[in-house]
Amino acid sequence: MKKLVRVCVLAGLLSSFAVADESLVLNQVKQDSVGYNGWKYYVVNGGASSIKLFNLSADLDLHVRTGARPTANLWDCRPYAGGSETEECNVNPNEVIYIGVHGYNSGTFSLVANGSSNGGGSQPPQPGNVPSSLLHVNAQVQQGDWKYYTINGGATSVKLHNLTADLDLHVKSGSRPDANVWDCRPYAGGTSDEICNVNPSEVIYIGIHGYESGSFTLDVTGQGSGGSGDNGGNQNSTVTQAFENATTNLGLRQGYVYWNNNRHPGVWADNRYTYCARFVRMCFGEPRKYASAKAMYIHFHNLNLVHTGTTPPKGAVVFYDSHRENWWFGHVGISDGSSHLYSADSIRRGVTKRNIHGSYRASYLGYVTANEFKQNH
Repeated sequence: MKKLVRVCVLAGLLSSFAVADESLVLNQVKQDSVGYNGWKYYVVNGGASSIKLFNLSADLDLHVRTGARPTANLWDCRPYAGGSETEECNVNPNEVIYIGVHGYNSGTFSLVANGSSNGGGSQPPQPGNVPSSLLHVNAQVQQGDWKYYTINGGATSVKLHNLTADLDLHVKSGSRPDANVWDCRPYAGGTSDEICNVNPSEVIYIGIHGYESGSFTLDVTGQGSGGSGDNGGNQNSTVTQAFENATTNLGLRQGYVYWNNNRHPGVWADNRYTYCARFVRMCFGEPRKYASAKAMYIHFHNLNLVHTGTTPPKGAVVFYDSHRENWWFGHVGISDGSSHLYSADSIRRGVTKRNIHGSYRASYLGYVTANEFKQNH
């Protein structure tokens, strides 16, 4: 609580001062420092796939946001690992990413935006290539703010739906829309669905404006094969949606998950316990069936589905044995495919991202793939 109070007070103080956003060059490490209760701000103009804060000499916090500066209270990703642990956020290479590093203590750090200059921004599709930048996303926008997305060709329809508040869709070819410049703005009002038909041969820019604060689903359909918006029996869509639910809740003790365009609230930690099994099964849109993570593991073990390899693929559900540190209930989380785990394991921070191996005293038991979990839960 002491940390949160300090951060919230700081957010009010900083509003009186202008601090420049320093541009980061992709894949080049920036070494910098920040003072006690200070902020350092950076921006990446497309192409980044992840933002990594590392080599910390003190307790510093990474805040990442799309389209606007993050603050102590407004961010899309805030790992909140604590201490001098490395913090990392996965981001959309098609968006402008704003980064804030906050000093809970004074310290030095290294920061890098990993990605490709050909992977984001407004690069048009090359002649003869099949566009594959279709999109399915669940996100939130604050009142008065914007969220932006870019589709590099192939789109025929843009749909904003599942609104929890009055949000507005703006679509424009060739450049970002704003409140006054757009090609399509349905302006339906309230929480009604909004749809724009677009030209598949053009680069499409999408802006979601928050007339009120709320959450939404955005689907872009059309030509191409790479979209993540198909919610049918596609195996990749299971991995995509479950993993998106996991990453969206990073650093939260309670939050929301989405499945089949339905929004479900969940509590991942309170002042006494963490709820790892609840977090995992809700990320997959599944109801409660097992009393604990260990009971969930036993179910899949009895079906001979548990793999004992040490590198679980992306979206895989990873199991750990009963131990005093998990109140003898076992532990479970979701793999990112590169040796890290998203799970509800912290009373203070809720969902964290940790190394699959070496982070827990409980023994590693193995994993089931995302589709094995979904089909056999």
